[in-house]
Amino acid sequence: MVKWYWPVAAVLGALLLIGIEANTGPLDNISVTVTGADVNAFGVQSVPGTACTATGTDAICIGDAAVAGNAAGDDGVLAIGMSASAIGAQSIAIGQFSDATGANAIAIGGHGTTDASSADATAANAIAIGVATDATFAGAIAIGQSTQATAAQAFAFGQNADANGTNCVAIGGHATDTDSADCSAANSIALGTTILADDIGEFAFSSGEFTTQSDAHTSIYVLRIITTDDTQTELFTDESAGDISVPSDCSNLARISIVARQANEDGTSALYLIVVGHSNDAGTTTEMAAPTVTTIHEDANASAWDVDTTPDDTADGINILVTGAASDTVHWVARAEVVESCG
Repeated sequence: MVKWYWPVAAVLGALLLIGIEANTGPLDNISVTVTGADVNAFGVQSVPGTACTATGTDAICIGDAAVAGNAAGDDGVLAIGMSASAIGAQSIAIGQFSDATGANAIAIGGHGTTDASSADATAANAIAIGVATDATFAGAIAIGQSTQATAAQAFAFGQNADANGTNCVAIGGHATDTDSADCSAANSIALGTTILADDIGEFAFSSGEFTTQSDAHTSIYVLRIITTDDTQTELFTDESAGDISVPSDCSNLARISIVARQANEDGTSALYLIVVGHSNDAGTTTEMAAPTVTTIHEDANASAWDVDTTPDDTADGINILVTGAASDTVHWVARAEVVESCG
């Protein structure tokens, strides 16, 4: 028994041409090419025009000078639009000058005059959707006009939003680039307009500004550390780095809730609340008043534990400090809510 196998790209192309002819008349201005390593590649462009190139199994190019794959391994690629380029297995580029140049990358958004103003997804699994949008690292996603995601797994959504820190998220667009949402630190989140999340693990929110980005905002931090002795130790957002910054010419109020639990002994925990304010005047960071520390609860074996804060004038920030006890493995977690005004 003889079996016939119809290449996916050829079947799709035939159906496309039938549809075009049915709606526009004879295909006098359409050129069809098969340019792949085998017949599983398909191309369509106008005549006169520059032939598009489809290379790889099931590669499809549609549009003058479109490029769907540039090596035999670029299978399943799709490039639609004049000078659209999809290079990398399973990549997709839709729109004039759009570029998807990593495996599984997706670029959607063309521009009629310049390549630099199209959508570009230039790393594996990157996604760029919108005019002048760039996703340049593995897993980065940029959605919106002039939106940029320039770090691994970064996500930017909204006009002019910028996500430049690893795993960071920026959501909030604005016609003015400096008034959009931007994140520049790892694992940070910026939400709203005129907001910048520039501390590791910071969740920053704003709905407006006085004069510059982030000069009227609030932020939330989750910090942690493990202690095994009675040495005073600083908490960080990623356990080894990342604290709360105080920008120049800014003042803030921090409300810090702390929970401590002993991991090597059941029934020993403690709860604390710290309220403290800091000011950075032309690069000099100080406490505006001594911190108010409230011990909400301490179990009997936690009576020697302690918490405090100090200003960090060297790094212009706030140090959250905890003290455990010898032979106690204590897990400390703090949630800091910060309100900040600058000017």
